[in-house]
Amino acid sequence: TTTVCNMATSSEWTPGDVEQAKEAREKLEIWPLDEHNAKLLNEVHPRDYTTKASAVDPATPVYDLIAIGSGAGGLVSARQSARRGAKSCMISELLAGGDRL
Repeated sequence: TTTVCNMATSSEWTPGDVEQAKEAREKLEIWPLDEHNAKLLNEVHPRDYTTKASAVDPATPVYDLIAIGSGAGGLVSARQSARRGAKSCMISELLAGGDRL
């Protein structure tokens, strides 16, 4: 008999994990940590994501537009500028989608 162990890596969100559910609720305001929210978080916010110091380059990219916040205004502004050929950047504390989406 072969036993398959389906263990998640440290970068994956696991539905039903009490500690991860607490982390998702407190840090990302995502609740409950069910299979759908875990799938979303695994796609857009891996648990082990960190900014690497080597990624910071002295030749910092230049943007035509920087949208602060990923609510409706930030999303529309970034998208419309990109459609017109501009290089845009969106900065958000949490996941995309403000109270108007």
